[in-house]
Amino acid sequence: MITKTIVLNPLQQMNPRPCIARIQSGLLNTERCSEIKLEDWCRKEFRVAKEAAVPLIASVGITPEEVRVIAPAVEEAGADMLELSVFIPYDDPEPLLDAVRAAKEQSSLPISVKLNANVADVAELALAAKEEGVDAFSAIDGLNAGMAVDIEAGRPVLGEQGYGRISGAAIKPLALRCVAEVAHHTGLPVIGTGGVSGGADAVEMLMAGATAVGVCTASLLQGPDVFKKITREISEFLARKGYSSVTEVIGVALAHISFPETERVRREYELGPVKASSALAEVIAERCIGCQLCFKTCPYDSVAMRRGVAEILRSTCVGCGLCISLCPTQAIELRE
Repeated sequence: MITKTIVLNPLQQMNPRPCIARIQSGLLNTERCSEIKLEDWCRKEFRVAKEAAVPLIASVGITPEEVRVIAPAVEEAGADMLELSVFIPYDDPEPLLDAVRAAKEQSSLPISVKLNANVADVAELALAAKEEGVDAFSAIDGLNAGMAVDIEAGRPVLGEQGYGRISGAAIKPLALRCVAEVAHHTGLPVIGTGGVSGGADAVEMLMAGATAVGVCTASLLQGPDVFKKITREISEFLARKGYSSVTEVIGVALAHISFPETERVRREYELGPVKASSALAEVIAERCIGCQLCFKTCPYDSVAMRRGVAEILRSTCVGCGLCISLCPTQAIELRE
C-alpha cells in the first residue's frame, strides 16, 4: 500500500472543492496532498494500515525541506519504504535530487521516486536520481493538465479551478513508455502506474519492465473489489499462455524496442533511424469473420471484400498496421 502524499502543513495546501471528477477515460483531479496531519498519520493511519500485513510505502512531499522532517517520522511510525513525491519546476531536477539527499540523511528506509511525465526526458531525470542512490521508481504521476465541461451547466466540472491532473486509461500509453524507458536505462525496479484497471493492463505494465503495478484511479471508480479482479485476470492470463510465474513476463517487451540512447532523440523520437521493411498486411482467411472493419477504415483503400472475406490489396498497402490493431479476431498479420 502507498499512502497519499503526506505534507507538513496540509491546511495551508488545502484541496479545492470540488477536486475529483470522472471523465470518459479516467479522472481529473486537483488534489494536492493528503489533508491528514502528519501526527495523525503516524498515530492512527499507519497503525490501521499495518494491520493488513503488507509492505507500507509512505508517499512524502512536496519539498525537500518537508521530506527532511517527514521521512524520519514515518520511518519511526512503521513505514517500510519512502516514495518521494516532489514538485519539479520546468525540467529542473534539483528539488527532487535535494529531496533524495534529505531522505537518505534522515532515514534508513529504501527510497522510491515518483516520476512525472511532464518533463522533457523522463530517462534523464531517472538517471540523475539513480546517481543519488535511489532504490526504485514509480512511474507515472497524473499528467498535467486536462479539463472537462459540463455542457448542461455550461461550466467546468472542477469549478473555478477549471482543470487538473489526468489519471486513468487516458494516460496508460504514456505511462507504459515511461516505464519502459526508466526500466531500460536505469535497471532499477519500477512500480508501473497509470491506467491499470484490469489484468491485461497490469500484464502490459509488467511486460514493459515494471516489477510491480500500482492501481489508484480504478479503485476510486470501481471500489476495492477491483484488486481481486485484476489479480484473478493476471492468473488467468498466465495459465492460458503457459507461464509458471508472473516474473516470467517482466520486461519481455523491452527486447523488441530500439531505445534512443541520446537525450536529443529521446526528446523527439521521430528523429531516430528507421529500419527498411517490406512487410505488408495479410489476412488469415479462416479467422476472418467478415465484419468489414478493416475495409471501412483503411486509410489507403487497400482492403477489398471477396465473398465475405477481407483481402489486402498489396499493390497499395503500405503496412501501416491499423487494420491489425482493429481486427477483433486477430485475422490480419504483418508479413514480409
